[in-house]
Amino acid sequence: MKKYLVLVLSIVFLLIHPMSILAYYNNMPASVVVGQPNFVSSSANQGSSTSAYGLSSPSSVLIAEGKLLVSDTANYRILIWNRVPTQNNTPADVVIGQPNMETGSNYGCTANSINLIDGGMVYIQGKLVLADSGNRRLLVWNQIPTVNNSPADIVIGQPDFTTCADQGTTAYSVSGGNLGSDGTRLFFSDQNKNRVLIFNQLPSQSGYTNADLVLGQPDFTSSSSGTTSSRFSGPREILYFGGRLVVADQGNKRALVWNSIPTENNSPANVVIGQADFTSATAHVVSSRSISKPLFMAVDPDGRLFIGDAGNSRVLIWNSIPTQNYAEADIVLGQPNFTKTTYDGVLNATITSNGASTRNGLDAGSNYLVSGHLSLNRVLIFNNIVSTPTVSINSVESVEDSRLRISGSVHLGEIGKYVLDDVNVSVNSGGNQFVTHLEQVKEDVDYGETIYEYYHIFEPWSNTGYDSSSWNGEKGFSLKITAESQNADDTSLFYFSPFNLLSVSSGITFSVPADQVQTIKNNIDHFEVWNKQRSDSEWTQVNGDISTSELDEHGVATLSLTSSGETKIVAVSKESGWRQDSNTLESEYSGSYINPTKSRLSANWYPLQIDSITGVTKYILSSFAPEGIESIYYSSTYTPVFRGTAFSNSTVAMRVTNKDNLDEYNDYSVQAVNSSWSITPRLYRESIINVSVYDGGRYNQLLPFIIKI
Repeated sequence: MKKYLVLVLSIVFLLIHPMSILAYYNNMPASVVVGQPNFVSSSANQGSSTSAYGLSSPSSVLIAEGKLLVSDTANYRILIWNRVPTQNNTPADVVIGQPNMETGSNYGCTANSINLIDGGMVYIQGKLVLADSGNRRLLVWNQIPTVNNSPADIVIGQPDFTTCADQGTTAYSVSGGNLGSDGTRLFFSDQNKNRVLIFNQLPSQSGYTNADLVLGQPDFTSSSSGTTSSRFSGPREILYFGGRLVVADQGNKRALVWNSIPTENNSPANVVIGQADFTSATAHVVSSRSISKPLFMAVDPDGRLFIGDAGNSRVLIWNSIPTQNYAEADIVLGQPNFTKTTYDGVLNATITSNGASTRNGLDAGSNYLVSGHLSLNRVLIFNNIVSTPTVSINSVESVEDSRLRISGSVHLGEIGKYVLDDVNVSVNSGGNQFVTHLEQVKEDVDYGETIYEYYHIFEPWSNTGYDSSSWNGEKGFSLKITAESQNADDTSLFYFSPFNLLSVSSGITFSVPADQVQTIKNNIDHFEVWNKQRSDSEWTQVNGDISTSELDEHGVATLSLTSSGETKIVAVSKESGWRQDSNTLESEYSGSYINPTKSRLSANWYPLQIDSITGVTKYILSSFAPEGIESIYYSSTYTPVFRGTAFSNSTVAMRVTNKDNLDEYNDYSVQAVNSSWSITPRLYRESIINVSVYDGGRYNQLLPFIIKI
């Protein structure tokens, strides 16, 4: 049986990687409230007249260009904050639909006025599109307004800005509904006519523009409701992400998912959320699968799906858009768990709504979720909490049948809020598999972390074309270890072996497994050269980043660099930025001994040598000939005299460490005079001797050795 042993001498920790997904947790409180002075107030317009601070029945919300837009429906206006607020009760900066912040009247049917019901909004191609539902039209601004009462540039669904008539059921009529877009197409959910209209392009001029496609109906003149994979009952929010279309079908207590944008009228959906099948519209017992009244939805840039379940006074979060019917939600906001549905009358930062009659607008960015609360006259902003798992590798060692066993730990912050779902491993770019063993071992209250330990037993030849008889340790392997929390925050650690620094004598040469070169180039961003001049000095990077293109087809890189002291190579991961160290090497020197008469010293060298140690050795210990330095010497005295050679005015330093207690040591230093130096240290029973020389910009050291009494 073959045995291979690879030891990771230092624990490798991951920093937070730049593509990590930020986290939510059950019943998470909001961070900021807008429209109210605090989290326990709910009066319309803060109990006063219309202003830049108050709201009255806010519904839809939109995040675009870093701005926050809110449909303030009962005040017949859209409020715009130039930045997403970070403080409670932040006043709006711009108002649309009103001449100023102090008015809230219905000004009828003009290019400046709006009559909102839901006030659905979407940002497409730099333009703002608003569903002006009460006026049976869509309004388009060619840019997000920066001046109060800015008029719309385009009207859709009416012949002009002063007409707001009922246009019946046609390919161009739009009444109450919401908006979505894939960046090119415009989607409109026509709630009253139980359909979704798809415009392949955003209309560029006012007037009647026919939609190109209809969902939920066989044609543009039908409007009946139904409960099938191709029919709606009062569709509301509509969104697009990653090629998929999602529609909130409120009357059927569900959301429908199309795996691609339909190209034919009345195309059936592929997945249903909230119901077990496409023909059910059941009011299920409240759970992580059920939806009572889905009105508004959002999807964040990381693919999380948020559905405002107004009938159950909550917001449900799926970590990704479901691919199977009746999928369970991962997180609930507004309730402590998935089975509670009531609003108990205690208003606070966790309450997302207060009953089935409320409407909750939603939008989500990378760093926050924004939720509008119509009946509570406020908008809540949930700042996502970073809880990315931290992965480490402790060791890799051989086990039976030539397999390897990797072990490590995962640290997850915010005890009680986040739970680790799983840790999986990909060996040599193969498919993911769960680790052999994973368990929670500790809650570290001091650091607020839950600590898990894992190990995985694997065949290092997997997916390489080798078998157990033809693979060996030099052929190497790679691993990608991914830890994922319940909140879909994940971290991947990429590790490969062997990673060898081969030489630092004439240039720097290092190697990676030849069979893993392409995998390493795919996962490693760059290499770095690090140097430590003395045993007690800090590691510092030298010479900048080294491209992975320096690796040849054999996995070897040779750099035209020089290094003194101790050197190592660091591999930096693309995905996570974590760092894997090679072995370390001390600089190798060649040349002749220095004559004790110092006649050969020149400015081209920076030498250090011991000419003699009284009672220990009469042989020269030189930086030019490290092979001549013994590992152990013997002394008959605790206070031998060291005499040596170095450049004049340079500083020679010596550390004498107690081999039996490495925390115990004494430091000595002296300045070389006329190229000579002398130190008389006090030795321990067994002493480790480190001798170095420096003068600011230059440095050298001898290999350490031991002196026994």
